[in-house]
Amino acid sequence: MSRFGKTAVVAAGLLAMLVLGTEPAAADDVILRLVTGGQMRGELIPVDATGADRKEREKEYVLKTPFGAKVTIAKDQVQEIVKIAARQTEYERIRPTFPDTVEGQLALADWCHENQMRTERNDHLRRVIEIDPNHLQARTLLGYQKRGGEWTTRDELMEQRGYVKTPGGWALPEEVVLREERRLTDLVERQWIRNLNQWRGWLMDEKVERRRQGRENIEGIKDPLALRGIERYLDPKEEKFAEVRMMFLGPLVAINNGTARRLLVELSLLDPDEDVRIESLKRIGKIAAPDITRMYVSYLKSPSNDVVNRAGVALAFLDDKTAVAPLIDALVTVHVEVKQSGGADTYRATFSTDGKGGFPGLSAGGSATKKVLNVSNGGVRDALVQLTGADFGFNRDQWRSWYNAQKRSGGIDTRRD
Repeated sequence: MSRFGKTAVVAAGLLAMLVLGTEPAAADDVILRLVTGGQMRGELIPVDATGADRKEREKEYVLKTPFGAKVTIAKDQVQEIVKIAARQTEYERIRPTFPDTVEGQLALADWCHENQMRTERNDHLRRVIEIDPNHLQARTLLGYQKRGGEWTTRDELMEQRGYVKTPGGWALPEEVVLREERRLTDLVERQWIRNLNQWRGWLMDEKVERRRQGRENIEGIKDPLALRGIERYLDPKEEKFAEVRMMFLGPLVAINNGTARRLLVELSLLDPDEDVRIESLKRIGKIAAPDITRMYVSYLKSPSNDVVNRAGVALAFLDDKTAVAPLIDALVTVHVEVKQSGGADTYRATFSTDGKGGFPGLSAGGSATKKVLNVSNGGVRDALVQLTGADFGFNRDQWRSWYNAQKRSGGIDTRRD
């Protein structure tokens, strides 16, 4: 019994079988598209010849047409061969035998379903609702639901709600725009990475002109989407030549967005080459952005005394008095020295603004001893003297008292933009 569960459907299907017979579908047919613009359809017949005759026959196609005739066509007259599945051939053969009625179209839709021909199945279900607009079974199989007395599909419902269909599912138009922007951004970033890899390679070329071109290309970058590739060449582990890292300072200043400024700050504090650090700080001096001060202030809490002092020097160079309070807190860095008995010393450092409190993450076994060290940061003290004109050495209490008095009298601007 047919899956649609109607006697009339079964009758229509049986009628089609009686008319067509029970022979299986033929082998896959093909369409030969000719160079003249025409086409022929049928079954390709294998070459059946030997010797010299076979060589000649291999220059030809033999096609058995749907009417049983055999046609020989020179291969140089065939532009393209398009394969047609046997089930498609069978479908086209049986389709005219099903009546254009609800029952007949349902039976043909059932046949298409069994043969995994979804598009054709839906075509015949749509024909059913053209004949009978309220046919529940066809409507349901096509995904319709009745809402407010009207038939609607899920797709129509989603469109009414303002969604658009994408290969990944339904989404709001603004989401589609954002996805496309991200896709295009990723494409451009990847292209920049390829360009940078090529130009970096040119810097090692034996030809002077190629080396010059590579350098000019790198130093002329102004596109923010190049930053993803640039960041790799600012890492000393990836780019060991300080001269190459220095080439990217100009592009970072030209781009001058949050990411570019962060990279400049990191270079000025963390790069192992002093010339790179100094030149980075000089370039930063040409940029006016409040986030630069905030980034340097954050590095005053670094567990590395060297980095803390470099951050102090940088804040003095920027001449930003809003950094006075955090510089006072960073005058003395608190460290913990852990010494393992019977082995090499291990050091763990933790910054503290008040010299009090525990040291999270520090674990010393029973055989280890730990020692708290208060380290004075000369670069921070020099920065305070330069910014304020006062000098209380490393006495944070005196600095704080002076600072609070200056705030009350308006003698120092502590506002941050």
